[in-house]
Amino acid sequence: MALKITLDKMVKVFRPKNGSTFTIDELNSEVGGWIEPFRIGPIWVMYAEKGEKKGMPFNFLASHFFDVNLHGEVLVVPPQQMPADWGAMEEGDENYTADMIDNAFLLSLQNSILLEKMKDFNSGFVVDPAEFFSSKFNVRPKEEYTYDPPEETDENTRDFLEQVYGYISKSPAQFRKGILLDGPEIIIRAEQTKLKKVLKMMTDIYIETEEYEKCAVIKSLEEAI
Repeated sequence: MALKITLDKMVKVFRPKNGSTFTIDELNSEVGGWIEPFRIGPIWVMYAEKGEKKGMPFNFLASHFFDVNLHGEVLVVPPQQMPADWGAMEEGDENYTADMIDNAFLLSLQNSILLEKMKDFNSGFVVDPAEFFSSKFNVRPKEEYTYDPPEETDENTRDFLEQVYGYISKSPAQFRKGILLDGPEIIIRAEQTKLKKVLKMMTDIYIETEEYEKCAVIKSLEEAI
């Protein structure tokens, strides 16, 4: 998911229509104009280009938090959900899920608001919006494992591959990078040379169970790698 900071100081959730990454048109639509993006910490922040000149109202909450004048509604988007052709991912981004980044941002924003209220009593309170991943947010890098497809398929393998199918059928771009599963605390990868073997195992299972629609999805994934 991603977040929108509205003009009435609310934070709302919005999601990509395809379930994985946003298109430029989706992001433009959310801000009511061409997006103007910048990156801070682990997130992308977007607002309408030339929003002030177009008469868009000042966004008090977003401007306070990011310490820059922002007009119109402001988007906070994890790099994992940025348009696929942008190359928005940087080193270390793969250690977090989009939900982890969103949750850390919300906690940081809440903390910022509380600290702002306390400035009347202590002017030393400050907030750095780049510090989203300090230990107080309990956001830890995910553990990573490499999957080596076995020669024989048992019940445990079938259960695992069913989970893999559920993930890669919705996130084919991640599969092409070698990611079989990307969960809240763990990432499971396979070497590029073994991706077709994984697909072959899945195809054999679904032919046996006569789930031919899944076989067709797997075929399209195989053609893309």
